[in-house]
Amino acid sequence: SDKLMRSIDKKPKILIICGDPGGAVAVSPVLKRIQQEGLVLIYAVAYNEAAVIWKEIGIDHHRIPNTYSKMEIKSLLIGSGADLLFAGTSVNTFDLEKQFISISADLGIPSLSLLDFWTNYSWRFSDEDGNLIYQPNKIAIMDKFAYDEMVQEGFDPDKLVITGQPVFDDLATWRQTFTAQR
Repeated sequence: SDKLMRSIDKKPKILIICGDPGGAVAVSPVLKRIQQEGLVLIYAVAYNEAAVIWKEIGIDHHRIPNTYSKMEIKSLLIGSGADLLFAGTSVNTFDLEKQFISISADLGIPSLSLLDFWTNYSWRFSDEDGNLIYQPNKIAIMDKFAYDEMVQEGFDPDKLVITGQPVFDDLATWRQTFTAQR
């Protein structure tokens, strides 16, 4: 009765993590749409340039330090009650997304990464020896070209989902804001 109603009303929770500019920009339209639909609860965290970009475009998030530890990540994933981890991808010194993916797998939390560009596929998901050990459950990719290149690099084809580049979803809106004069 009361317990049943609470479980029916419970919205799924998505923890979103981004660090690099490309990932932050690519994830932004998805994040905004998810927030508009209101079907899930969002807890967004950002580090590096992603925090600056999200602040500039008005995306509510929590800034975490580049030095966020594995224990802090685990604590955040558990404390947030995340039902899904949604990660951008980064190629930087910290690569916190990799740690979030690894720890979410250990906790049994499914994960999805959104690829934002057609380079550095393996680097985004591998350890220092090039082993693709940080692959999430699914990777949303731009097109067949990225799919073919990633399969050649050893990615599991069942994990790759062609979704397009979300930034392009906003092109029509951007076009409407510009007059011929502008």
